[in-house]
Amino acid sequence: MKNKNNLNLLFIIIMLLFLACTCPKPQERQTSQASTSPTAANVTMTPAQSTNKALIDIPKLIGKSQSEIIKILGKPKRITQLNKTDKTGEVSFDYEYSGGEYWINFKNGKADYFHIPANKEYATAKEFGEIVGLDLSNSPDTENAAVNTYSGNISNISWFKITVSKSGEGFTILTAQKTP
Repeated sequence: MKNKNNLNLLFIIIMLLFLACTCPKPQERQTSQASTSPTAANVTMTPAQSTNKALIDIPKLIGKSQSEIIKILGKPKRITQLNKTDKTGEVSFDYEYSGGEYWINFKNGKADYFHIPANKEYATAKEFGEIVGLDLSNSPDTENAAVNTYSGNISNISWFKITVSKSGEGFTILTAQKTP
């Protein structure tokens, strides 16, 4: 009789484990419900082709709080606490767009550093700057085969450093940092 009870108990445990593994998770059950708040997954941002439409507008985002950035861009794909020695901020929000991923770092609670890898090569730093709302039509502070560096008043904001890096034949990575 004791063996039979043990077998029944074992059978019940196995069935419970099986049911637990096959039941939909809470987030899977809610997929049919409409979301009222924007998320990184439903924020559509594409680089400009023939128009000057911005991927993101860095000048309008710089200095915004984390909650303001979420209101504007939606919930980030990932939030990362940065190393205390990282000079680009304390927290990073990662966002996706149709061509890849970009991130915004916060320093003292405000958006201060932007890192935007492009999904294509841009012929000029000016062209790349246009898709993120930065006017890079002035000559760079330094220019070489790999990178153009800008600082000072750009798009009516005083910048510590903006770099536009080359990969292959065109510019593919833009970083903008407001404070040192």
